[in-house]
Amino acid sequence: MIAIAALLLILPQAETIDLPEYQARLRRIQEAVDRRDLDAVTSGARELLTRRIQHDRMVLLPDATVLAPLAEAKTADDARVAGRRLRALRDELEAIEGGPPPPAPDGALLEKLRQEEQLNQLSPDRAVGGPALHGREIPRSFWDKLAEFGQWLEKLLQRFLRWLVSLFFGAAKAQDEAPSTRYLVIGLVAFLLGVLAIVAWIALRRRREAAPVVATSEAPAMSAQDDDPLSRTANEWERFAGELMKAGRFREAIRAWYHAILVTLFRAGTLHYRKDRTNWEYAFALPSTMPWRSGFMDATRTFEQEWYGRRDTLVETAEQFQERALRMLDSVREGAPR
Repeated sequence: MIAIAALLLILPQAETIDLPEYQARLRRIQEAVDRRDLDAVTSGARELLTRRIQHDRMVLLPDATVLAPLAEAKTADDARVAGRRLRALRDELEAIEGGPPPPAPDGALLEKLRQEEQLNQLSPDRAVGGPALHGREIPRSFWDKLAEFGQWLEKLLQRFLRWLVSLFFGAAKAQDEAPSTRYLVIGLVAFLLGVLAIVAWIALRRRREAAPVVATSEAPAMSAQDDDPLSRTANEWERFAGELMKAGRFREAIRAWYHAILVTLFRAGTLHYRKDRTNWEYAFALPSTMPWRSGFMDATRTFEQEWYGRRDTLVETAEQFQERALRMLDSVREGAPR
């Protein structure tokens, strides 16, 4: 490790390579690990540690936590163990750099989506707006099951009527199928149902009168300033995200949690705000020594997919993002200078 650090100090200006070349060299080191070529592994890792990566107008350092154990490997088995991190790093870079950089967001399309979201918001009477939904066609098997249930219910009612007649008029009367007997039983059942309905109505009325008035909060209104992370403090973004989660606006809640993370990193001095910088540029600017760097990469990937790639976000996705965001916020705040 000391020899590698000395080599980095000797070089006045390291040679820069682009991200595809960085990935290609990582692949060659991985191939050397697989064929147990220790010399190729150590020499390739040492040489790559002296390079710098040019990406999106930024100069990045190679991941020393991955390359240093490979450069110091004494045996092929040591290299194979250290190669596990190398494989994870390659998978992460391939997931991020799966193609050319995404084009700039279409402002007209985003505005159209915002207008559609406003039309589909809940009205004050809690009714859902937007186009009417078409009901699903009920399968034939459902109607068959419903008919069977009706026949079963009819037989059960007949047995109940016979039991009721035998209770009030004796067993002999229960076997009488005359219309007068049936009308008598039906009247008795209607009377009992009416009494039960009156009792239930009185109980419900008393319950409503005794129920305390609970204050309800409306869902937070949308604002054009919500696109700017600096329009709120980190604590305000957290409260805003919680309100959006309660209101069922999970896609906006994910954006609020992501902005809370960004503002916390700005305040801690880990990142520096620049208006023209993209979220992925912020992610690549994080030092590789940060223990939660991979978590921020995952959060950035989820935010980009949900905010720019979907119109509806599942509640499970929002809840998982909220848990990761809270853990990351705690980690950043614990490591921030007092």
